[in-house]
Amino acid sequence: MKNKSGGWFTSTEAKWHALKQKRFSRRTTGVVLAAFLVATGSGIAHAQTASFEVFLDGQSIGYVQDAAMATEVVDNLNREAQKQTGKENAYRVDSDEMVIKPTSTLSDKMDLTECAAKIQTTCPEVLLAGATITINDQTIAVESKKVADQVLEDYKKECADAAGISISDCNFKEKVSVTAVAVDTGSSKNYNQTMDYFKEGAMSVTQDTVKAGEGNNGVLVAANRGTSLDHLAAMNQDKDVNALNEGDIINTVVKAPALTVTATVQKKYAENIPFETEEQPDNSLEAGKESIQQEGQAGSKEVEAVITYENGQEISKNVLSETIIQEPVKCIKKVGAAAAKGAGSHPAITGSGQFWMPAAGSIGEIYRDGDSGSNHTGGCAVDILNSEGTPIYASASGTVTRAGWYGGYGNCVEIDHGNGYSTLYGHMSAIGVSTGQTVTQGECIGEMGSTGSSTANHVHFEVKYNGVAQPVTDFLPL
Repeated sequence: MKNKSGGWFTSTEAKWHALKQKRFSRRTTGVVLAAFLVATGSGIAHAQTASFEVFLDGQSIGYVQDAAMATEVVDNLNREAQKQTGKENAYRVDSDEMVIKPTSTLSDKMDLTECAAKIQTTCPEVLLAGATITINDQTIAVESKKVADQVLEDYKKECADAAGISISDCNFKEKVSVTAVAVDTGSSKNYNQTMDYFKEGAMSVTQDTVKAGEGNNGVLVAANRGTSLDHLAAMNQDKDVNALNEGDIINTVVKAPALTVTATVQKKYAENIPFETEEQPDNSLEAGKESIQQEGQAGSKEVEAVITYENGQEISKNVLSETIIQEPVKCIKKVGAAAAKGAGSHPAITGSGQFWMPAAGSIGEIYRDGDSGSNHTGGCAVDILNSEGTPIYASASGTVTRAGWYGGYGNCVEIDHGNGYSTLYGHMSAIGVSTGQTVTQGECIGEMGSTGSSTANHVHFEVKYNGVAQPVTDFLPL
């Protein structure tokens, strides 16, 4: 705020002085008449003069000689607030809360500087004409109502686009309300911060059991749950996370969306029918070699179903009808006597007896040394890099046990293959299966992306035995 030595205060006071000089001659007659009335005892008692009382939020802050001066002070203070914050909806004084009433008083009148100082003392903070978004019983402050309305609409549209449905079919699962209120400049969220809150603002505390092979290895325990060693220790302060035993119950926290967009639609769509692969042992082939006798070809069918989505991901599907358009063609291949690789001392899995590469692309990180909390420690994961949208396939047949957001893994799918084996596929841009669905080896389960804790498009792939990640080179020819 500038003082009398310069700035808008000095300029404005000069204007008031000039204006008063111009008014002097016009007031002469009135002044003489007033003096005559006082002298004869028939005028207003003593030295009361016409003035204006200024109220802010119902509280009197003093008197001014001219109402326009108080209004100009407020306008200038609000312009400074907007310049300071760079936001057009910033203000120090809510003009709707200021009331100016004409009155007559013996009290001193505030000049321009005194009026500005009194208003600043009464309204010390710069605020935004913002809004709050309430999701059930959780409320966040947003920098403007326009931003609040826009980010809600855009979040709904993003989820609708991910599901391939119309935004008109979508609703919020939670009770959502937007209220226009004054908000603090430091604690209110902008557009991007609000969108991030919708996607990952909720923290879900869960409990898990330490699996066989995880004991005495806090890094592995943390990595298998998509978190860091430090975070795991913070959530389990009553335990030594590097001295856990099989069967111990531990706390873990998973980020989850704070807002859910839900939709149930009936639609028709085309779906591939995966081809089967028949392996025929052939002792004439060298161990580890194979020969394709008949190329496999996927079939197709038209499906009509009622599908329920949450945040763009399918969570349930009720198939009403299926019409075969083209039957699949079986793949037949000859394999050497020892071609079906197990995993050292591990039992063979169900299905073909081996794992397939889950996607095409270049091989990124496999090993990472050190106590970093990485799920690559000991070579227990592989990153396969390719462009966004590259298909990701089931490495082996099984049942989908996870299909959704999973902390640092982002959009994630896990498949149970039986006999203790499971596989995990992380950072997908889109998920193409739902929990409980049965998939066959080579069936497309989603698309490559960079969701969660990721810096490039890739699929993070793990093979687990009894819930514990295993060295991927035991299963894939990397």
